[in-house]
Amino acid sequence: MKRYLHAGIQEFDSVRESGRCYVDKTDIIHKLVSCPDGASFFLSRPRRFGKTLLCSTLAALFEGRRELFAGDGERPALKIDSMDWDWTVHPVIRLDLSGGRLHGGVEALDKALSMELGAQSKKLGIDLISSDVCLQFRELIEAAYDKTGKKVVVIVDEYDKPLLETIADGATHKVVRRDLRPFYGVLKSQERLLRFVLMTGVAKFSHVSVFSVLNHLTDISFQDRYASICGITQEELLGNFGPEIDSVSQKLGMDREAYVAKLRAFYDGFRFSRRAPGVYNPYGLLSHFDEDGDFLPYWYSAASPDYLIRLIERNNVNVTDLKDYRVDTGSFRTCDMDNMDPLAILYQCGYLTISDYDEDEDQYVLGFPNGEVKSAFSKTLVMHSLSAGSASAASLVRRLPEALIRGDIDAAMETLRGFIQGIPYSAVKQTEDHYETAILVIYNMIGVHCRSQVRTSSGRIDTVVETPDIVYCFEYKLDESAEVAMDQIKRKDYLGQWRGKGKKLYAVGVTFDRVGRTIGDWKCDVIG
Repeated sequence: MKRYLHAGIQEFDSVRESGRCYVDKTDIIHKLVSCPDGASFFLSRPRRFGKTLLCSTLAALFEGRRELFAGDGERPALKIDSMDWDWTVHPVIRLDLSGGRLHGGVEALDKALSMELGAQSKKLGIDLISSDVCLQFRELIEAAYDKTGKKVVVIVDEYDKPLLETIADGATHKVVRRDLRPFYGVLKSQERLLRFVLMTGVAKFSHVSVFSVLNHLTDISFQDRYASICGITQEELLGNFGPEIDSVSQKLGMDREAYVAKLRAFYDGFRFSRRAPGVYNPYGLLSHFDEDGDFLPYWYSAASPDYLIRLIERNNVNVTDLKDYRVDTGSFRTCDMDNMDPLAILYQCGYLTISDYDEDEDQYVLGFPNGEVKSAFSKTLVMHSLSAGSASAASLVRRLPEALIRGDIDAAMETLRGFIQGIPYSAVKQTEDHYETAILVIYNMIGVHCRSQVRTSSGRIDTVVETPDIVYCFEYKLDESAEVAMDQIKRKDYLGQWRGKGKKLYAVGVTFDRVGRTIGDWKCDVIG
């Protein structure tokens, strides 16, 4: 019987009461909540990564709803049920800023905050007097403490939604940022009345921004112990989703081990600390199971990264294949509109992830987390940056991989030439790097295994493309002939490292046509 998962359900009580599969994170949560009174934390994770479910679980825990954590015959007890926890009931104020449109400036922001505070005051049976949202927040905390005699728990989910909603409008963003500072500053001034505080979001706006008044929060976003507090590890996948794995692998006619490997390559790989293993995005993984095993970009399609594309263009980021980028620790952990590092934003939003850490240089190395993001993000770059038509792209996706697999380099290059010719005149820059980047992004979009600037003992190969039976070495030239490019491949023996490994070796020299603004000539030789 097919189990119903919870890709679209983010409330802990709904998941538990309906008997849906819940990946038990309460042992990690226990570490977080077993802290002195007044402890305050911040957690950054990409959208649809389980932050709201975490907030809901914490709210139920501090509200003393032990029945949700205990077993009832049909659902297993969660780990914290047998751990040292006193189940004291605390008043919980839970603000969720993820809903609604907040780009209307301060008026829209005040309305959203007032509605959230009003809902929480009604839940706690408290009448608010003030009309100012900062005073309402302070009043609510004080009244909740006075009414119950217990310290208050405050959970703010997606604290940065108003900032992200307005970040493309500099003037509005600054006004919203200015007004949020005193609102969130209430948490610091009321610290003596607080048992626990958690703020979640996508990005950490710091320095002159919101976090200048929240410097008492402990940032757990990069700590190893909390790296998998959101997301699903490989161990959790195998331990919780055995029925789905068996069902889908049988449906697809795949060996179980081969299916799990494909699942891992397509959806796993998000890393949130230097040493922790990768995790799956819960929304994408559960959607894949709910849709009976279709390998589609569920997480990526949940929202469009149009702003990020504009940010890449404005900052001239080299998007050759978005791998092995190095980011200093300081700029990596924060963001501000006034001094924004687009690579750090791409990480915080989930389009890049930690692939390595250079301890000597104190730098994080960033790359694509998995096949879903690499392919979908590359496709977005093609459609947006290159302004390619959808019909042309659809033809490219079908024809180019087929030509490369069967070794028909003429068909492959003709397909690329036709596609690049369709790019609007204004979008084409007359540089070798532009054409090389366009081709690499296209390869990524269609799922072709490629690498750029591959180092050898004699130089760097522009592009290496591998199929099951063939290794292609591409060398590009703008103002020189394809023969010159071919001669460079042979003279520097670029394909030497692949000899004797059972694959055909193709050397491909390509020249770009400055007048025609597309691929000009090419020459291909099979290397023995």
